[in-house]
Amino acid sequence: MRKAVSEKPATPYEQSLVDLGHYAGASESLARSKASAAPDGAWLFGDITWISWEAKSEAKDDGELGADYTREAGGHLRYLSRSRDQDLPGDSFGFIVTPQTRAHPAAALVAEDHLWLLRPDQVLNLHDKIVRAWRRVRSLNNPDRRGRRRHLQPRASTTDPMDRRPTNHPARRIATHCECRPLSSTRRGPYGIYKR
Repeated sequence: MRKAVSEKPATPYEQSLVDLGHYAGASESLARSKASAAPDGAWLFGDITWISWEAKSEAKDDGELGADYTREAGGHLRYLSRSRDQDLPGDSFGFIVTPQTRAHPAAALVAEDHLWLLRPDQVLNLHDKIVRAWRRVRSLNNPDRRGRRRHLQPRASTTDPMDRRPTNHPARRIATHCECRPLSSTRRGPYGIYKR
């Protein structure tokens, strides 16, 4: 899975996003359907949050993210909600993954507030964090040399404001762990996106 998430071909990249959703704890991790409005992947965490993915892994690094892709990605959550005939959870958001270093100024103007921009290296970092978490959990089940089982220690008080939110679900913190920014609120972001 790490190999697929670190390379450019679209089909294995999209499948690796679906697989990663299972490991992230999504109750459902959906692959792209044949519908043109469907996201490349979606992670559904019950009625807590949904995450849609639009992957532009094959885009050229020196290219520019256009407003059309931004509009398309902005509609993915509505598509999921209506195609499943379910209300969209309030804390849902969408990601556009692209290696492009520039974005057309109109991309930020048409971006919805729930849309976030990620670079492929940030998705790879998210993959590594999820794998490390699973390894840690698996190690707790294995006794040490003396036959004692290890236990997770509760966290001391934290300064992370996300921990104080009522819906403190791991999926809600993905955007924080990826160190990404909302596409719509960026004036002059890391990808050259302008907002009025």
